[in-house]
Amino acid sequence: MTMDADTRAEVAKALRAAARSLSADGSAVVSSVMKTGALPQKVKQAIEKLEEATGTEVGYEVSDRSFRFEPHRGGESVGYFRITLLDEYDMEKAREDCVTSAEGRPLWVVKGAEWHDKGMRSKGFGKLAYEALLSFVDDRKGVVGPHDCEFGGSVSNDAKNMWKSLARRHKMDGPLIVFGSAVSASSLRIEEYKSPLDYNRSGNVMRLALVDARAGEPDPHDSYFAEITRTRNRAKNGKPLKKPKTELVSPGAAPGVVAFLDWHQWGPKAVYIDYMKSRRDMRGKKHIQRLLDHLYKEHKNDEIIHWGKVMNEAAWSLFERYQGLEEHGYPHTIGSRDF
Repeated sequence: MTMDADTRAEVAKALRAAARSLSADGSAVVSSVMKTGALPQKVKQAIEKLEEATGTEVGYEVSDRSFRFEPHRGGESVGYFRITLLDEYDMEKAREDCVTSAEGRPLWVVKGAEWHDKGMRSKGFGKLAYEALLSFVDDRKGVVGPHDCEFGGSVSNDAKNMWKSLARRHKMDGPLIVFGSAVSASSLRIEEYKSPLDYNRSGNVMRLALVDARAGEPDPHDSYFAEITRTRNRAKNGKPLKKPKTELVSPGAAPGVVAFLDWHQWGPKAVYIDYMKSRRDMRGKKHIQRLLDHLYKEHKNDEIIHWGKVMNEAAWSLFERYQGLEEHGYPHTIGSRDF
C-alpha cells in the first residue's frame, strides 16, 4: 500500500506514542521508526555505520527527488537530515556558481542537517550523517551543494564548518561535491562592460555577457552576435557611387558570447533592462536566466528592476517568475506586455 507524506507522518506519530506508552509500563518497546523506499547497498552501509556509532535506529524515506532520515533513540527523534534534488524551476533561480559547476548534472542540496539532541553534537556523528547523504547522491550520479545553492536557502555557521571539513575529504568542483572523475569542464563565465549598442534611453548602458570559450562562430545572420553589414551602390541623393560602400548595420558581440543582457542605472535605486538576447544556436540552455539571476543578486539592494516593454511570450514567462522574488527581499519587478 502506498501512503502519501501526510499519512506517513500520522502513522509515525502514532507509532512513537505507542512506543512511549509501552516502555513506561515495562513492556517491550515497539519500534516507531519508519523505513520507506529501497536504499542502495552502500547507503545502507553508511546508515548502519551511523547507527553503530550513535546507538540509534535510523528511519528513512526515499523518493526520486528526496532522501531524508532521522536517527531515533527510545522512540524519539534525535536528529534530522535531508537532501533534495533541484528541479528545472529551482535551477532557474539557483545560485549562479552552483548551476555553472553542475553543468547539467543532477544537483542535490542539503536542506536539513541537525541534531535535536545536543548530546549528539561535536562528536563526529554529523560527518557520518553527511556521508550517508553523499553516498545516496553518488549512487544517483549527481552532485551535492549546500542549501544556499537553492534560491532562498541559507547555511548556518555550523554547516559552513562542516562543508569546510567535507571539502578536505571530497573532490570539489566550485561549491559542489562531485564523485568519481565527473569534474565539470565548464568554461562559462559572466563578464561586464559597456554595451557596444547605442540606446536613446541612456549613454551609459552596461552589458552582462555570458561567455563560453567552447562556442564557435555565431550564425552570420544572428544580429547582435554576428556583425551585420550592408553594401550601398548609390549615394543618399541617388547618384551611383564610383565604389560600393560597406556600412555597419549592427555590431557583433565579443568572441564566445552566447547571451547578453544590456542594462543601465535608472535613478538612484532602480535598474532598467534595455535588451537581452541569446544566440540562436544556444537557446533552451537557460543562459538568459543565468544573466537575470546575476543581475538580481548584484542589485538586491535596489528598489526596482524595470523590464520596459516585454516583446514575446518567453520573455513574459520569465518576467512573471521574477515578479515573485520581491517577497524574498529582491527589488520590485515592473514592465509592460507588448505582444
